[in-house]
Amino acid sequence: MQDIDFLIDGVGYEVKTQTCQMEGKICIELTANVERNYNGWFNTTSAKYLIFVDKLNGVLYKVRTEDLREYYYKNK
Repeated sequence: MQDIDFLIDGVGYEVKTQTCQMEGKICIELTANVERNYNGWFNTTSAKYLIFVDKLNGVLYKVRTEDLREYYYKNK
């Protein structure tokens, strides 16, 4: 498991550009290839932080990966 876009002071970051435009929401990829059932970045990244780029509004959101996973699994 790796899937890290860059390191800052040894801390891993994964950058995701929002492709789904739902107000106040972020999109996560659970499956990368449905036919082969590959896990998506949500399950494979070992980055400590996720950076979501909202191109529509020109905003970046920084989230701890483990916090997002915990929230998702508690609320899915």
